[in-house]
Amino acid sequence: MATDLIMELTGESRVTQVQPPLGVWLNFFKFDSSAPTPITLRNAQTGEQIERPVVRHDHNWTIEIPDAACGRPAIIRFREDGPNLYSYWIYKDGESDFAVYSTMLERYTDASWVRGRHFLTLRGRP
Repeated sequence: MATDLIMELTGESRVTQVQPPLGVWLNFFKFDSSAPTPITLRNAQTGEQIERPVVRHDHNWTIEIPDAACGRPAIIRFREDGPNLYSYWIYKDGESDFAVYSTMLERYTDASWVRGRHFLTLRGRP
């Protein structure tokens, strides 16, 4: 059963640092802050695969994704492919997929959302 995360990319100054809210780290990435492990990411649009550490910056956990260095607004979508293995897509303003996912983020609120950037976790059928 595929699980996807759709999340706003914000922050013009740290464009490659993707900073999911804590609830996303815990619930989607199943992150253990006492023993952070690297995450393998595959860009589904290019096929490029990278391994990245999860790093604490001030009060946020971040992961560096070079492809996130794009204009804002933008949206990133992750799909869990296995333990610490995720495919991702980046959608930029003006693209048709951006409009679809932006509308979803505007209309629906994830049950674990508290504040800050908007995200939505979608669980597929088996």
